[in-house]
Amino acid sequence: MDMEKRKFDISQTTREELQFILSSAKGEWKEYTNCVYEVNSCKKRIKKLHKVANDFDSQKLGSLILLVISIIFITGILFSIFLFGNNISDGLLPILYIVLLFSFLCLFSCPFVYFSAKSKIKIAQDNIKKNEEEEPLSKLQEKEENAKNKFNQLLNIPFKYWDEYALTTLLQYIEDYEASDWERATDLYKEAEYRRLMIENAQMTLAAAQRQTEIALQTRNATRMAAFGSMVSAAGILRINSKL
Repeated sequence: MDMEKRKFDISQTTREELQFILSSAKGEWKEYTNCVYEVNSCKKRIKKLHKVANDFDSQKLGSLILLVISIIFITGILFSIFLFGNNISDGLLPILYIVLLFSFLCLFSCPFVYFSAKSKIKIAQDNIKKNEEEEPLSKLQEKEENAKNKFNQLLNIPFKYWDEYALTTLLQYIEDYEASDWERATDLYKEAEYRRLMIENAQMTLAAAQRQTEIALQTRNATRMAAFGSMVSAAGILRINSKL
């Protein structure tokens, strides 16, 4: 699709023709943006479900690693106690028993963690499959592409006005008889945008000025508190000196 192609010069259209073009263009753009939103939402859901499955997969792998480590610790400690039990100091032996107990606890908990993670992975994978079956991403992307290819009336309008707000505003000017042609409608839109930007800039400037005032007040109060503290200290020193 050649985005630079124009069917005709909309500046030469009648008010009724311009109203139809803007109304159709608004519908085309709204349909396309809705499709884009659906595609992005579907991608986020699938990504989130895959992340859940990967997290539980890591948990399952971690339980297996912990199981192996626990077995190694238990085997090593039992072997050490059996061979060197008489030579192990009294201070070290309780520590070995504590580590042995902890290793046994890990050993018994690992199967529960493993099978729990495995079950949750299956649930996550089923959810991914269900999501892709109920709302296939490929079909949504095809729908998005079809909506994009319907840009018939939008091709008559300059690209900078390709958003729902601009199209709605321009259409409102035509429908309210504030403008009877394209030039007047765009002039009104530019004026409104200029006023909006000026108001936003004024609000930003005001917010920045208020913030600077707050900082100045905080600095002044901190300075006053420091000065007051110095005066109190000086008065205390003078009282002490007067009693000496």
